Amino acid sequence: MVLVKLFGSVPYDEVSALRTALARSDGRDGSRDLRERLGLAVRLGELGHWRDAEPALRSLVPPMTREFGPRSKETLGLWVYLALSWSGQGRPDEAVPLLAETEGVYEDVWGAEAATIWCRRMLVECLGVAQRVDEQVAASASLVRYCAAELGDADPLTREVRFGDLIALCDADRQDEALRELAEKIVPFLKKPFDLDWAEAARLEIVAELGAAAASVPALRALAARHPRHGFFRQCLADTLVFADDHASAVPVLTDLITQSWGGWRQVLRNRGTLAQIHPDPEVAAFHARAVLDAVAWPVGHPEVVAAQEVLNRWG
Repeated sequence: MVLVKLFGSVPYDEVSALRTALARSDGRDGSRDLRERLGLAVRLGELGHWRDAEPALRSLVPPMTREFGPRSKETLGLWVYLALSWSGQGRPDEAVPLLAETEGVYEDVWGAEAATIWCRRMLVECLGVAQRVDEQVAASASLVRYCAAELGDADPLTREVRFGDLIALCDADRQDEALRELAEKIVPFLKKPFDLDWAEAARLEIVAELGAAAASVPALRALAARHPRHGFFRQCLADTLVFADDHASAVPVLTDLITQSWGGWRQVLRNRGTLAQIHPDPEVAAFHARAVLDAVAWPVGHPEVVAAQEVLNRWG
């Protein structure tokens, strides 16, 4: 991925710059150097280059353990990112036990802090990548109960994990439960108009999944127009247009989301997979399908992989 910034007229390749910086910093083991090396490796992963990030993360394990201690937040965070590097290369089943063990240490040492909750959220995400849906739903429900008990229903972190729980429930085709949770456990604690609009967009997309996609489109168009700088509303609109089989309208919205890299590297790949399935130009469809397969972001047999391969079989 090339992110272009202007230094005069010279384009800037962030991935190459990160690789160079990591090579130059290798072997520097002061506390500041270690944090910098970790940040560089994590940024590579955030750009979708987990294959490059993994060896850099592995090389940090001994020096960070020595410098910060095995149960420090710095070292525990490193283990989480190492697990994410495996999941990011289509190996989520390797990541799950490491995340579960690390989450246990977080809880024992640090209690109900943001870092502990973050680790649990990554565990839920990896279970989803692995298509271990029942475990994903159970882990997500456990996390919701944990946050509600430790932080309270009105806490922003509790609200965030409840929004994540909607995804887990929909992944398990339990949209009715997701709608109830949204109405009873999320909306009553929202005050800001933006947050209420966010919840409404989520509701409209879930309703669309249940078969009322065409009816949801006008309201989602209005929300996307009200919040033009936030990709979430356009993402909900794009998904709903696909549900409504309005592919001609969905293509430009998905293309725009991909161009802006909205939602992070995995969401971009999901959008590219969707675009591959609905784009009217076979060459463009095959291009996006190939990108999904080349990323190796999901294990063999995952629906994203199967769908992309079917596109290539048809057009590639």
